[in-house]
Amino acid sequence: MRCALILLLLSLGVSFSHAASAGCPAVLHAQEIFVYPDLMKSHAEYGDYEIRIFDSRFCSGPRFKEPSGLEIRKAGKVIYTRTGWGFAIGYPLEEDQPPDAVKIKVGDDLTGDGVPDLLVSEWTGNAHCCYFFRVFQLGPEFKELQELPLFDADESAFVRRPDVKGLVLDTADYSAFAYFPSSFAGSPAGRVFLSFHDGKFRPDASLMRADAPRTGEIVKCAALFTPSRDWKTSQPMGMWYYATDLIYAGNETQAWAFLNAAWGGSTADKRKYLDEYRSRLKKSIYYPDLESLQKAPVSTAGQKIDWTKQCFEYLRG
Repeated sequence: MRCALILLLLSLGVSFSHAASAGCPAVLHAQEIFVYPDLMKSHAEYGDYEIRIFDSRFCSGPRFKEPSGLEIRKAGKVIYTRTGWGFAIGYPLEEDQPPDAVKIKVGDDLTGDGVPDLLVSEWTGNAHCCYFFRVFQLGPEFKELQELPLFDADESAFVRRPDVKGLVLDTADYSAFAYFPSSFAGSPAGRVFLSFHDGKFRPDASLMRADAPRTGEIVKCAALFTPSRDWKTSQPMGMWYYATDLIYAGNETQAWAFLNAAWGGSTADKRKYLDEYRSRLKKSIYYPDLESLQKAPVSTAGQKIDWTKQCFEYLRG
């Protein structure tokens, strides 16, 4: 998770500490956080629904096994509860969202099916994982539609795309290459677009697919990475970013050709790291979709990527 999220949570602890005596129960008689109305930090209403977020992280001393809670009521009756480390209605950090992010309100139709929805974010509390979106229907019948694992992609947001009825989830895949090839800061994360179809938000090949690099672009880009000074101590991270972008845009064949040509380290390391990269790719939560993506046609809705410009940006990065 981004450092900003950690700092925000720490700042929440500091800012609430002065009110701890007023906001925290002196004695706890129950294990469920929902028993203590003073711990409700936010709530929202839509029709006869009420969404409540509870938090005890600012309380001193031992409290609950899980310090945060989500409670949903309909016509005053509790119909859903969940406990965890941290919940938020909508996005947890607005400043991490891309410029085209849709500002989600309770009751917005996320799926495009005409039924009002609710987006709740959940963070598990660790520095690098995990982050979830939870989507609920707030129609005549309440329903938990989907749990979307986002790992460390706290910049994930819903966006609009032409000819897509509902909203599109723009996220990054941290399930495959976290801490590869070394530190988390250098982890490649492929961009993924999910649209709602067949009852779920799923990777949308028509949005993810992009034209392949022109003939010669891969060779020229690889030739720029091969003599990199980074090979003396490690590897040029931009090489992995470029290859990952190719794969997540439906151009895996070009990605392997690029990595083979761009390698400037030892033969033994090449075999080691390319084997690990391939193995990690297969462990991605999106791997079956990525396999299908390689066979998908390029559509007018697909990504428009200038591969030469992308190459130079990663060389500078």
